[in-house]
Amino acid sequence: MRNPFANWSVRLLVAVVPLGVSCSQDPVAALHACQDDPCRLRHIDAAFEQHPEAVETVVRAANNPISAATLAEHLAANNPEKARAICDWLAPKSSWYQRCRRFYDRPHLVASHQLKISGKIAVGSRGPRSADLPRPDWGDPPWLAPSADSVHPEGAACWASHGEVEPSYSECLFIAAETRARRQQPGDLADAYVLCAASQFAPMCFAHVLQFSAPPPPPANRPDPVAVARARLVADELSQVLASQPAVLAVHLDRYWAVWVYSAFRIADTVTGDLLTLLPAEVGPHIRAAAAVRFLTRHESPGLELHQVVQAVSDRLRVRTGAAESADPKTPLVNLRNERWLDVRVLEREIPSVFLMGPGRRAVAEDPGVDLQIAVLEAAAQRDPTPPAAFFLAVVGGQSHELVRWTGARIGAQLDPAAAHAMSDPSALVSGRLTGQGGP
Repeated sequence: MRNPFANWSVRLLVAVVPLGVSCSQDPVAALHACQDDPCRLRHIDAAFEQHPEAVETVVRAANNPISAATLAEHLAANNPEKARAICDWLAPKSSWYQRCRRFYDRPHLVASHQLKISGKIAVGSRGPRSADLPRPDWGDPPWLAPSADSVHPEGAACWASHGEVEPSYSECLFIAAETRARRQQPGDLADAYVLCAASQFAPMCFAHVLQFSAPPPPPANRPDPVAVARARLVADELSQVLASQPAVLAVHLDRYWAVWVYSAFRIADTVTGDLLTLLPAEVGPHIRAAAAVRFLTRHESPGLELHQVVQAVSDRLRVRTGAAESADPKTPLVNLRNERWLDVRVLEREIPSVFLMGPGRRAVAEDPGVDLQIAVLEAAAQRDPTPPAAFFLAVVGGQSHELVRWTGARIGAQLDPAAAHAMSDPSALVSGRLTGQGGP
């Protein structure tokens, strides 16, 4: 039960502290002294950490619903484990309340397609995507095994609170896993994975944990070796967590590096190959893809043909600056959302693939030169404006590797189905995309 005198104590605190006091001295007083939302947003996090009931008073007393929603949504996004209570500060049944609950009070609750997903992956069946991050086969979670040497505290608490009631039990595990991952302390990744593995939302939970556990990236053209070493340590920890599940480990590591490398190139001033020297060889496909995206989004390249772009990116990847810049802790990791390979047809099930800078995917080739051509085609498809279909279809029917022609045909057919349908290729794999059989 809430203390009926709590708000009086807050008012008394504000009354006796000068309004000009700095946030470092008293964030609650600083929050109350604000006259607009930008000022409140600067102080609200520190005030919430010190005195949440005082912040609740401010939000509930906001002079218009937009202001209240702005403050509540900010706090809910930064404190997902408390989002439900924060959203309740808004007027019941209002559109602002519904929006807050829908977006910040665990959006996975409305993702019904995620329920009951096993998270297991069949080799060659779909290729890696965020929804396909496989679940390790660890059996029952430790808090359900009486003979276990130790009981996971968060998992046990979720079980005690929700038992077999779904989806609240799985959501509780998801929240606990995110909280562990955000701390980035030794052992937290392993604990977070145990929690995710027991949740019905396991695939999405794993994706969040991988992103939250990763350290901020340095610019890819000036990568501080210390920052890169931190990223490799997380990868090593992940390898230990999933050591007994090598097939599962390969997919999770691939997703981890896809996002981290893309984020490093996204903040780079130019393209260099420094990360090729600092990261393991298996990360090469992600470096090539991220470098191609960085080059095509920052350079004007109208009229360039594929081989010219490939040569330009290849030349840049041979450059080593040797310069080092520390990672900015405020730099977020980001995903590329424009997926171009949405379905997998029968002939495509054996195509080797990797994550494409997040939830997307692309074909991958062992030959670095061939792989760079694929990476450039995929990167060009992310460009705004996207090059004309002819840029992609130019490889069809030529001497390029089959996977290069297939990639060009797949993307080109999405941009200009009629032009693609009029072309031919000796490969059944490529022809299937040109004719548009089975959808995009």
